[in-house]
This record gives sequence, structure tokens and C-alpha cells, in this order.
Amino acid sequence: MTNEQHLEALKAIKEVNNLKLQQRTKIGKDTVKVEYKYQLIPLNNEMTLILSGSMTQYDFQKQCKTEQLFLVVSLLDNENNELTFTPQQLQKIKKDIRNLITV
Repeated sequence: MTNEQHLEALKAIKEVNNLKLQQRTKIGKDTVKVEYKYQLIPLNNEMTLILSGSMTQYDFQKQCKTEQLFLVVSLLDNENNELTFTPQQLQKIKKDIRNLITV
């Protein structure tokens, strides 16, 4: 993925106002686990974001809260060709997606 494509994708992700994901939530004694089903999310710039994964929040005796996020992310261009991320690009994309996801 070129730097220009990466910046374009980041801009499109930040423009998403309301991300509604198909999910399944499991609530345990000290955990909440949300599983995100495989889904295609069209972006404003004719790219398509492919997303699946899970988020787990742990609350140990109301003293320590931790969160674990596992996302599988892919990006298709306007011709449905998959774009390959560098590790740095992938981390930045995941960080922006994480800001859109709430439990």
C-alpha cells in the first residue's frame, strides 16, 4: 500500500460517524467478550474495509481493568484488489478502528 493510499484510508475511517458492527456479546463474572463477525464496511472513498475479531474486557474485583483487542483487518481498493499494509500502517489503522468500537 502506498503512503497516499494509507492516508486516504485513514481519512475515510476517521470520517465514519457511526460504526455499527454485527457482534455477539458474552458476559461472564469478571469479563465481557464481544465477537465481531466478518463484515464488509464501505468507506466514503470507494474503498472497502473488511473487519472481524474480538474484544475482551477484564474487571478483576473492581480494582484492575484491562482490555484485549484482536482484529483482522483488510482493505480493498475501488477495484476490489486487496491492499497490503506495512506493520506500521496496520497498527495505525487498528488504532483508529479501536477508537470507533465501544463495548
